[in-house]
Amino acid sequence: MPSSVQAVSFDLWQTLMHDSKEQGVKRAALRASRMHAALTHAGRAVSIEDVEAACRDVWQEWEIRWWANDQDPGFDAQLAWLLRRLKVADGASQLAAEVRAGYIDPVFALPPEPDPAAIPLLSQLRAEGLRLGLICNTSVTPGFALRRLLARWSLDRLLEVQLFSDELGIRKPAAAIYHEAAHQLGVPIGALVHVGDRQDVDVDGAIAAGARGILVGSGRQLSEVGVHLRQIE
Repeated sequence: MPSSVQAVSFDLWQTLMHDSKEQGVKRAALRASRMHAALTHAGRAVSIEDVEAACRDVWQEWEIRWWANDQDPGFDAQLAWLLRRLKVADGASQLAAEVRAGYIDPVFALPPEPDPAAIPLLSQLRAEGLRLGLICNTSVTPGFALRRLLARWSLDRLLEVQLFSDELGIRKPAAAIYHEAAHQLGVPIGALVHVGDRQDVDVDGAIAAGARGILVGSGRQLSEVGVHLRQIE
């Protein structure tokens, strides 16, 4: 491994794990169904269509107001917006908890799949002395839920630093999130290589921050990352 590379950070969605559009649609339907069940059980007159619309609208609101500006106000703010939209009173703590579970838990019922090369690759890089981390932009699934998935797949033990946008308040491609990863990994920003599936967010963002980037996807598999790391000067 070139001496100039001391640490590697990875994107999560469609990099270390994979999800399909069809799976996402099923998960969204299950999310709305579980939230609707919690509301109707509590005697709230709300249709499944209203719940589905609320879930779509919070995504659009967050995309326009926050995510497009590389900001993230956090999962609690997102959930609070949904509860207000669904007219769940501040004092209805039990109902709020049930709606929250209905919003989060479908990712465990219909999870993405880890890339088969993830554990072999990360284990190899760790054995070569590289520090490894994760930089993940979250959306409706918060960082604490994604940590549970990483633990389920035994990937958590290989990623010593795990950064999630809903916990940091910033998102890729903001330079600050790459600098934070380098800081927590204990390396200069120029010694960090970030691996992800998006040119604009992962690769261009890393380069703009002073790190380097490797694009994975249809043209380059995760299993090939080690080879490309060795070619970096």
